[in-house]
Amino acid sequence: MKRKQIIDTLVVGFALFAMFLGAGNLIFPPTLGAISGDKWFLSMIGFMMTGIGLPILGVVAAAKAGGKLEDVAGKVNKTFSILFGSLIMICIGPLLAIPRTCATTYEIAIQPLFGNVSPILVAIVFFGLTLFLH
Repeated sequence: MKRKQIIDTLVVGFALFAMFLGAGNLIFPPTLGAISGDKWFLSMIGFMMTGIGLPILGVVAAAKAGGKLEDVAGKVNKTFSILFGSLIMICIGPLLAIPRTCATTYEIAIQPLFGNVSPILVAIVFFGLTLFLH
C-alpha cells in the first residue's frame, strides 16, 4: 500500500470508530441489560441488530453505491440528493448529536450528584464552557 492509502485508511477507520462508538453505545447497553433482567439475551440480540448491524449495513451500502452521497441519493434526483444530504448533516449535527452531548453530561454527571439543578442552566454552562475552551 502507498503512504496516502495507509493514511486514508487510518482516517476513515478512526472516523467510523468515532461515529459508531459514542456515549450511547457505552451507556445504553448496560442500562438495557439491567432493565431487561432475565431477558437480557434477547435485548442484546436486538441491540446488536439495530446498534451494530444497521450502521454497518449503511456503510456497506454507501460504499457499494460509490461512496459519495450523489451516488446513493442521486439515483432519485440531483435536487433530492442535495436536500437529502443537507437534511442528514443538519440532523446529525445541530439537531441530534450536539444537544445529546449536553443531555448525556446532565444525565450521567450532574443529575445524580446535584439532583435539582435545572437542565437549562446546565446547558448554558456546558455550551458556554465548550465555546470558551474551543
